Amino acid sequence: MESSQLFYPYRALGLITDSTPFHIRISGKEYYLTTSIGNSFQIFSGSKLRLKIVSEQQPLKIKSIASYKQIVYTTCGESIIIWQRGKKIGALENLGAKIILLETFGKLLLSATEKGKIQLWEIDTNSNKISKETSLKSEIQIEKLTITTIQHPETYLNKILVGSKEGKIELWNINTKIKLYEFPGWNSEIKCISQSPVVDVIGVGLANGRIKIINIKYDILIAEFLQDEGEVSSLAFRSDGIPMLVSTTPDGKFVVWDLEKKKLLNIIKDCHSGKISKIFFLPREPILVSSGEDNSLKIWIFDQQDYSPRLLRSREGHYFPPHKIKFFQGSKHILSAGLDSSFRFFSTHQDHQNVEFSQKNIKIRAKKLQIQEELLKLPPIVDFDFSELKEKHWDNLITCQEKDKFVHIWRTDNKVLVKNRKLKSSYPVKSVAVSKCGNFAAIGDEMGVIQLFNLQSGLLRGNLGNENNAHQKEITGICFDSVNHFIITTSLDGKLKIWDFSERKLHKEYDIKSPITKLKFHYGNGLFAISSNDFVIRVYDLDTFKLARRFSEHSHFITDFTFSHDCHWLISTTADTIVRIFDLPSSKLIDWFYVDKPITSLDFSPSGDFLATTHADSLGIYLWANKNHFSSVLLHQIPEKPIKLGLPKLIDFQNPKNNDLDDSDDTLLDSNIPSNSILNNTQNLNLNQVDFPDNQISQELITLSLTPSTHWKNLSKIDIIKERNKPIEPPKKPETVPFFLKTEPGFQPVFVDPFQKNEEDEKNKQDSKKPLKFTSKIIVGLNQNQQKTQVIQILEDCELSSKMKNLVSYDYLPAIEYLQKRSPSAVDLELRSFNLFDDYQELKLFMRFILSELQTNRNFELLQAYLDLFLKIYGNLIIQEPELAKLAKQIQSIQKEKLESLLSLVQQNFCLISFFSGLK
Repeated sequence: MESSQLFYPYRALGLITDSTPFHIRISGKEYYLTTSIGNSFQIFSGSKLRLKIVSEQQPLKIKSIASYKQIVYTTCGESIIIWQRGKKIGALENLGAKIILLETFGKLLLSATEKGKIQLWEIDTNSNKISKETSLKSEIQIEKLTITTIQHPETYLNKILVGSKEGKIELWNINTKIKLYEFPGWNSEIKCISQSPVVDVIGVGLANGRIKIINIKYDILIAEFLQDEGEVSSLAFRSDGIPMLVSTTPDGKFVVWDLEKKKLLNIIKDCHSGKISKIFFLPREPILVSSGEDNSLKIWIFDQQDYSPRLLRSREGHYFPPHKIKFFQGSKHILSAGLDSSFRFFSTHQDHQNVEFSQKNIKIRAKKLQIQEELLKLPPIVDFDFSELKEKHWDNLITCQEKDKFVHIWRTDNKVLVKNRKLKSSYPVKSVAVSKCGNFAAIGDEMGVIQLFNLQSGLLRGNLGNENNAHQKEITGICFDSVNHFIITTSLDGKLKIWDFSERKLHKEYDIKSPITKLKFHYGNGLFAISSNDFVIRVYDLDTFKLARRFSEHSHFITDFTFSHDCHWLISTTADTIVRIFDLPSSKLIDWFYVDKPITSLDFSPSGDFLATTHADSLGIYLWANKNHFSSVLLHQIPEKPIKLGLPKLIDFQNPKNNDLDDSDDTLLDSNIPSNSILNNTQNLNLNQVDFPDNQISQELITLSLTPSTHWKNLSKIDIIKERNKPIEPPKKPETVPFFLKTEPGFQPVFVDPFQKNEEDEKNKQDSKKPLKFTSKIIVGLNQNQQKTQVIQILEDCELSSKMKNLVSYDYLPAIEYLQKRSPSAVDLELRSFNLFDDYQELKLFMRFILSELQTNRNFELLQAYLDLFLKIYGNLIIQEPELAKLAKQIQSIQKEKLESLLSLVQQNFCLISFFSGLK
């Protein structure tokens, strides 16, 4: 994924599902839910709704999902993409028309196009794959009908029911390609077909709100229900012995029907905030799974006396775009206000910790008043502020809403709205602020009035200004300094004012002569900045009350801006989707890029690791990693035009370290499938290449030898060890005995029994009778070259053996095994005994060995020790000889590459440890 000089797209938060129906796969006692999120999908475990897998991105939006074991199939325009563990492993492309439906039954995958063609694909049970050439089993062309849904009736071998927009249902044999029966139409589009627990009985949901219960074997209408709320988007039969049917409405309601008495049991409102895309009862359990267009996935249990469900667990996000965010508690959490009237808490570490702030008994009040919950919620939040210092003592967060005169007070420790506590203004409030100490709150309304309150008691502590010096138009920004000396305010009247907090008097005033839209203050060093409608950001110093910087490079309206954690940068964004990063000390633009959608809000984390953004028409919160925080960045000249960056995805599979699996599950994740994308690269190796040892997971990974550290650590200090082990005094000569008394050899003389027969003497007598042969090594060495060391002989044998096997590279593994078994002193002796004649062939051979083994990434620490000792012994000689120097440069190059890779991995691990442990 592309990145700018300073920021890298990291991940998205708060995206659960879209309007595409989820797919459920049951495996033993566990079940897994696959939901679509635009161009990718994610898999949740049903028991706890923990995120298991997030897929890569595909080019087009997913319209339908199916699965077989660990393989997932998704639609992508005119293609079907095949996935395994979120990785694309294949595709069926150019199928002639857009694929609108996918279904699996048994070992068959069924696809339907918008032109009425149904194709049946046979799944290879060995590889779980399908191919366009070998897997197509049959094709059916549905004439004069527009397919809307497909259902396989249980126990009906090779049969499918095809529902249409024209209101007709056809029964087809997909094996013989024969239409067996056509059910009479109902002149209304068929939205869904659901199999009941009873064989031959199905439920049909229509666009006009009618539900048909049909026996398809005899074409008999068993029951009919009318849903007054509109079309039936989904149906689910309960299969635990209770004759119950649940249908859904376009406005997010559940309608519960009694199949035995054929009557309505209950209508449950506000199950979802919008159209429900699918519901499903778990087999033989009173548990219902639902998903909707409101970006939520919910699990319900029917255990109430009135047949109403109880929410068991859920995963939810904003269902209208968030437009105001701030980091909370360092980089761990984000507070977000959305246009859906919700105020949410997001975790940047654990998605299952995400929660919505409670607005106090909304469900109970709505049920009593028989109205929708949305009508009782607060209006969308315009601005909010908080103090973390008093979180455990009293209410510490305030919000102002659209066209609301009241400022509402919340607690962040238990994430609730405080009941019966409000701060009131005479006009709708537009801006709020909380002092750093958490004791005071300031609110500004649309008429320019600013009021101060004690946040603990809620009592009014005064107003800022009078008729002569107060703001004349809407307040757009309020902030306290870090020690409550001053209050800074801005307004659409173009005035920037600094007030004395204790005396409530105007201390300083600036006339910008352009409406001021934003105000941001950095508590660390007293700098504050304002943006105005003249597309300029001005930075002021509160200590000197002077203009410090002025940035006029913007060409469109400034939607938001923020300081970096250390106030070294100023990051701004404009309506033309461009993000600019300014360096405050140098007053220069140091980086810029643009995205697809305009940014509505952004904030920089207090620890400096992330930049968070929200975007128009987008439900997610997007995190951008600060590259300068995680590594050293060398800035280059910025391009003439900003580069385009894609929005962060739920996970980045370009780097396996970002794999966002909460925990592993053997039933979902096949242990035979490599979980690291690096492993997949090893499948492309040449069959003639050397196989790496079993203890090396991959050739791409640096692997240690697991040899005891004393073996290789002592090599670099062998001279020191020898010097240390030298005796302090020369060895003492043992005491002598008379020459005529025989003794046994040793440090302590032991007398030999003169009457004991000595076998060694007998042997010496026999040898003395043999003729002498002058074959000693000393005499041979006078006429031949120096004898080769054992390691050189092994290296030569390795090269010869590799050439005979036609290997791509030499296999020096025997040499490594030999050196591993030798003591440090023996290795030192081997290396010092190399022959320096014959054009340094033995030195070249050893350097080729080091170079080749470094490329395999195995025995990394051993090779470093051997190379270090080799260079100590022959370093001066290598510098003088060109051929040796050439080999040394090659080793240096591969060493630099491996070292950079290793240091990068170590740095990334340090950053991850710091990130998850909260050390930074």
